Amino acid sequence: MRFHTTTLRHLTLLAGLILGLHVSGSGVLAQGNPAGGAVISTGIAQITDNNVVSAQSRAIADAHRKALIQAAGTIMTFEQLELQFPALKQALFNKAADYIESYKILYDNRRGDRYHITLQSTVDLKKLARHLMVDASIAPESTLPSLLLMIARQPPGRDVYTCWWSFVDPENGLTPLDLTLRDELQKQGFEVIDHSRMAAQISGTNLYGCIGVDGENLRALGRQFQADVVINARAQAGPAAERSEGAPAPEMQANITGRAVKTEDGSTLASIETYMPSGGEGDVPTYDSALAGASRTFARQIGEQISQRWAKQTKGVLITTLSLSGISSYLDFTRFKNALKKNIPAINAVVQKNAAAKGTLLELESGSDTVTLAQAMEGKEFENFTISITRIAPPLIEAEVRVSEEKAEPEEEEENL
Repeated sequence: MRFHTTTLRHLTLLAGLILGLHVSGSGVLAQGNPAGGAVISTGIAQITDNNVVSAQSRAIADAHRKALIQAAGTIMTFEQLELQFPALKQALFNKAADYIESYKILYDNRRGDRYHITLQSTVDLKKLARHLMVDASIAPESTLPSLLLMIARQPPGRDVYTCWWSFVDPENGLTPLDLTLRDELQKQGFEVIDHSRMAAQISGTNLYGCIGVDGENLRALGRQFQADVVINARAQAGPAAERSEGAPAPEMQANITGRAVKTEDGSTLASIETYMPSGGEGDVPTYDSALAGASRTFARQIGEQISQRWAKQTKGVLITTLSLSGISSYLDFTRFKNALKKNIPAINAVVQKNAAAKGTLLELESGSDTVTLAQAMEGKEFENFTISITRIAPPLIEAEVRVSEEKAEPEEEEENL
């Protein structure tokens, strides 16, 4: 990565300030302490004309500036500090006294022609955060969405699924599967809602079956639990293969299939299918082991997809799913993808989700909404293709593609195929 000289100088200064605070024994501010916090920092000033009083004032101001840099580091990431250095310089260096509630001198000393002073300063973190996030227009990193887990599981030896939202014999409390998924997702920074504390609020027509909950009902449950995203999945485990007589232990294979649905508009942020084999001592331990392994993999994969899509949408990137029929050749599909990006300027990226004989799913990333994209594509005649829109159901577009008989030489295949 290449840095401009000025940026590198800012970065070096910030690193030096923060490192200096730690070396001098600075206190640590926790992000969970918004009311205020004690910060220890050391200020240094040049003594001119033997004026120690003036040097002390300037050393105190220097210590306050360093204290605010440290406090800002509990609110912003290091990358944000570096990128917003000019604004921080104005806000923190020139107005440090506005955010220091009080301070006391821990140590001061004259060292040659320099005056050193160590302060314990109390910083008004609420006021500082308000300035950094609003007044200085320094936005925090995209926060991750809150998640509601709706995981139906099929116990060993049973043909039915159990779940907490079922209208027949609902589960009480969090299952081991819920706990494993929750722990893995929390490691990624997600807030996972504890549905067991609110499940009693679901009654009457708000109760659903474990399998086949449609998008509108998922959104309704998500809104009821104040979740940004609902992860709806089914989990099961069974013998991975027939074993011969006298085999030492049965091998199980767990399968978790599910999707993440955005509560606001019902769009699918992620779709995952995970398989995980496991051996063990007996059916139940093997079942639990297989499901635990599958749930950890499922949580990592679906969490990654959710965070990527959520970050893009937070930055204004709109994602439309394009369901295509009429293309059976991989070569034609490659040409069509390239033609789509070339002829529809609003499309920034085209990502293939799956390809099958009955159709292909693409994700279109753009700054335009679904209807606008559909209008741009309707009746469009590319060099080798004609596309006809058959259905628009935001964020989904269904279309038929007709391939012309005369085909041009294939364009270079893109990296994201």
